[in-house]
Amino acid sequence: GSRVAKENLPKVPVALFRRGKKENRSKQKISSKGEKIGTEFLKRLLELHGSGMPVAEAVKLLNQRLSDPEQREIATLLWKELAEGRTLSRAMRLLPHYFSESSTYIVEAGEATGNLTPILKKIISHLDEKRDIRNKVVSGMSYPVFVVLVALGVVLFFLFFLLPQIEEMLD
Repeated sequence: GSRVAKENLPKVPVALFRRGKKENRSKQKISSKGEKIGTEFLKRLLELHGSGMPVAEAVKLLNQRLSDPEQREIATLLWKELAEGRTLSRAMRLLPHYFSESSTYIVEAGEATGNLTPILKKIISHLDEKRDIRNKVVSGMSYPVFVVLVALGVVLFFLFFLLPQIEEMLD
C-alpha cells in the first residue's frame, strides 16, 4: 500500500494516536481499552450500515450523535478522511490505537468486494471472542497467582520470624 505523507495528515488530537516519540504508527500495539472502544464504534457503524445506509453517511451520523468523546473523535477523523475521498480502511489505518492492522485489511477486502456488512459482523464477533478468551485466561490465572503469593508469604514468614526464634531456642 501507499504511505500517507505527513503533511496530508489531518489535525487530530494527540490522544488518538498515543504514539509518543515513535514515528511508525503501523507498528504500534493496540491496547485492550482501545480495542474495546474501536469494537463498540464498529458495532454502531454496523447497525447503521447494515440497515442500508452508506458508510460515509453512517460515519457522519455517528459523528453528530455519539456521546462518548473517544468514539466521537474516531467518527470525526473517519468522516474527515471519507469526505476527502479516502476509503474506510485507509482512514481506519490512521487510528492504530483503536483498529488493528488485520482488521483494516479485512475491511479493505470487504470494500473491494462490496460485502462490508458481513465483514464487519465477522470482525466484531472475532474481537468479542478474543476479548472473552483474554478474560477467561486472566480469571483462570488468578487462582495460581494467589497460591504462589500465599506460598511465598509462608516461606518469608518462616525465614524471618520462625527461624530466628528456633535458633535462639537451640542456642
